[in-house]
Amino acid sequence: MKWQILAFEVLGKAQALERQGKNIIHFEIGEPDMETPENIARAGIQAIKNKKTHYTPSNGILELRKAVQDEVEKTRGYRPELEQVVITPGLKPGIFFSMLAIVDPGDEVIYQDPGYPTYGSVTSFLGAKKVLVPLLEENEFREEISELAEKYDIFIVSDEIYSKMTYETDHFTLTKRDEAKERTVLLDGFSKYFAMTGWRLGYMIAPVQMAERLQNFLVSAVSCTADFTQWAGVEALTGNQSFIGQMMKRFKEKRDKIVKGLNTIPGFSCLFPRGAFYAFPNIKETGLTSEECAEHLLYNAGVACLPGTAFGPYGEGYLRFSYANTLENIDLAIERIKESFS
Repeated sequence: MKWQILAFEVLGKAQALERQGKNIIHFEIGEPDMETPENIARAGIQAIKNKKTHYTPSNGILELRKAVQDEVEKTRGYRPELEQVVITPGLKPGIFFSMLAIVDPGDEVIYQDPGYPTYGSVTSFLGAKKVLVPLLEENEFREEISELAEKYDIFIVSDEIYSKMTYETDHFTLTKRDEAKERTVLLDGFSKYFAMTGWRLGYMIAPVQMAERLQNFLVSAVSCTADFTQWAGVEALTGNQSFIGQMMKRFKEKRDKIVKGLNTIPGFSCLFPRGAFYAFPNIKETGLTSEECAEHLLYNAGVACLPGTAFGPYGEGYLRFSYANTLENIDLAIERIKESFS
């Protein structure tokens, strides 16, 4: 996956510069800059003490699957059947296994560009044909597909990993149209809005027959998701979730600061993202390509970010900043970028 390779290439270059004594401000890695909430961590620790360290059913422990049922009903407006719920060790297996269940060699897989490159890499692995739909800045990088999918009987895999991380807007799920019973699959996880990236925990809501296939894939590939991790997930979904609101309040402040700052840099223009923690400025007026601009910022400003092309060819002319950093570092980065172009 190009973005992951490139992200860690940039991180490696940044760390090499740091070993030379240079100060680097990191915006390349997409991970929340806070720790897992204490109540969730305690639940995981207690589960280990309670000897929850053995195999579980491949589709997940009953307590977590029921908690996911409640969560989907509360956040998406429909209650899936228990047989539709499948727990996974992170969201990536959900992406891979759901596509494996749907896609045959030679099929067309339509996905957005720029976007999460895992979709493209799995498409290649499955021997399917990539059909890239460019997301346009003038449309705020959004698209409408649910009605088209129903009209043409297209299966949708809806990756909603940032569903709780929105600003000034409510999350909308494509799966509400058929309640994930006919042609949609809902994918979500705990990594981002519970700051649980290292716990590796996600879930899928799929049509019952497909969920049975997904369970078979899990048996063959990973056996099951870690028992104690799932108990931490139960606490995440049923316990105090005030952490999310506090986190998003901080992220909104950071979003506002970095976007306003980027818009003061000659040659840069940036929309306000409506979710997650990434800024995606247009840098076409600098006259540099995305990779040239990212390299320039790393070596001349001490600011590590990713070129837009890490997320597909239509990302040319853009950069991606993960603003999971301090307000002070965001201010300093903007100053350095300006100075690097002066």
